[in-house]
Amino acid sequence: MPDWTLDYKDQTDDGGELEYLDPSALTFAQRGDALMLTVQDDRTYLKVRAVRAFPLSELHEFIGLLDAVNGHEIGMLRHLNDIEGEARSLVQQEIDKRYFVPKIHKINEAKKEFGAIY
Repeated sequence: MPDWTLDYKDQTDDGGELEYLDPSALTFAQRGDALMLTVQDDRTYLKVRAVRAFPLSELHEFIGLLDAVNGHEIGMLRHLNDIEGEARSLVQQEIDKRYFVPKIHKINEAKKEFGAIY
């Protein structure tokens, strides 16, 4: 019987080191509905997710970039404003999709029945 844990560990063991990415070495592009990232002199990720690190109250600081295909972390941006123009807009759109929270502007009617409000 194969030892799947060894296989998995070999693929994911990165030493636990956080890698801060150099914004000047990153190129972002839109590919369909996916965000694509090319790291200069390294590789291209065809589908990237941008996520906020804690604290979530710091909306533009510590943005994690994940390879959406396998879920591995690519690295961390210290500040979203370090990225220029169109690229910043693309990353911000990806963040906005993930952290979409609808706002309620008006409640037209509410009923209470059997201890539940609906």
